[in-house]
Amino acid sequence: MDNFGYIFLLFLMLYVLYVSGKALRESQNLLSVAGISAIVVYTFNEGLRFGRGIDYNLYGNDYENFARTGDSGQNFGFMFVEKCLITLDMPWQVCVCLMSFTFILGTLYLLKKQFLSVLPYALPFFVLLSMSRVENMVRWYFGFSFIMAGLSYQIIGNKKIEKEFVLFSILGCTIHYALLPIPFLLYLFSLNKKTIMHPLISIPLFFIIALSFQTSIMMEVSNIANILFSVSEKFEHYGDDVEYWLTGGFAGADRTVFPGISELLFLCVLTYAGYKPCRTLGGAYLYAYNLYLIGFITLPIARQIELFSRFNAIFYFFGAIVFAVIIEYGYIRKTISFGTPIIYLGVLLTFLNFGRVKISEPLYGNPDFYLYVWNKGNRTYDEMYHIMISNLVYGTSKVTKNSE
Repeated sequence: MDNFGYIFLLFLMLYVLYVSGKALRESQNLLSVAGISAIVVYTFNEGLRFGRGIDYNLYGNDYENFARTGDSGQNFGFMFVEKCLITLDMPWQVCVCLMSFTFILGTLYLLKKQFLSVLPYALPFFVLLSMSRVENMVRWYFGFSFIMAGLSYQIIGNKKIEKEFVLFSILGCTIHYALLPIPFLLYLFSLNKKTIMHPLISIPLFFIIALSFQTSIMMEVSNIANILFSVSEKFEHYGDDVEYWLTGGFAGADRTVFPGISELLFLCVLTYAGYKPCRTLGGAYLYAYNLYLIGFITLPIARQIELFSRFNAIFYFFGAIVFAVIIEYGYIRKTISFGTPIIYLGVLLTFLNFGRVKISEPLYGNPDFYLYVWNKGNRTYDEMYHIMISNLVYGTSKVTKNSE
């Protein structure tokens, strides 16, 4: 199967997620045909991928080494999952399927409980926006899947911390200890009942940060970071190479603070057009806009510092919900206006162009980056790892084995 096969399966998955989202908005039952369809199509399309991303291959090697020697240096939760699968004589690919299953389940729980009215658009776009990151940073997003499920129970604007949110967050953090700050940040932002800032402030602020930020300033905090990382053996590998993580961390690749023109225009339009409808709807939708805004403003920093980028992406992905709000309430229901007809046309064209670029990327890409288990041939994890490193197609590339 070549790149066209990958694109066909991608379109099929996104279409099923859209149709399932429409049906789930009515039934609200994850055990319905719609819910099961969404879970199955994502689990198998993403779970049966092969070699995509640095971590996929590193953890594949680690998994097989754990099966052979019984020796693992992983965090407790992830090690426990691997141990259970190894005891059942399951290969690494089953673990990948399990992580894919957990991610789509966590996503569905969050979107169905907090963002039901925009589910048909939020679900496929959230998957599309997060896909390359999720495929690469497998353990990070396996852990975050539990936090998303827990966040679905947290009532936005309520100071009470729900026990389900705490329980699922703890589970997620046992899989990846570095996720620990995320539940605290998500809770703190949930208490805010106003938009953080107007687009006329946030968009110029984005450009100010992008034009003024220099990674060299991070050296000023490297000594502090070394002290913080040294408190736990699990974080020592960050401290050992803190200069690398704070001033680069992208495998030596040259990185610009700005994304491509298509994405940059998309983000500016999303920030502007999403402000009024999300503020009008309030509650979880305003919360999603604020989270996205944090991801948007700090994106120039994240594009320079790999360690920061993984935290940034979690907030950035909430832009999928902002996008869904604009489509649902601006174009479908037409109940919330955010501009003149010319602005509406510009917003629509920008979204369509970004979607076109995002989906058409595989047409021009190396086929090795779009493999499934049935067309991997004789490629090994080591071979795929070196291909990923040499091409640096993933923005969160890592060169050390235990980088996460």
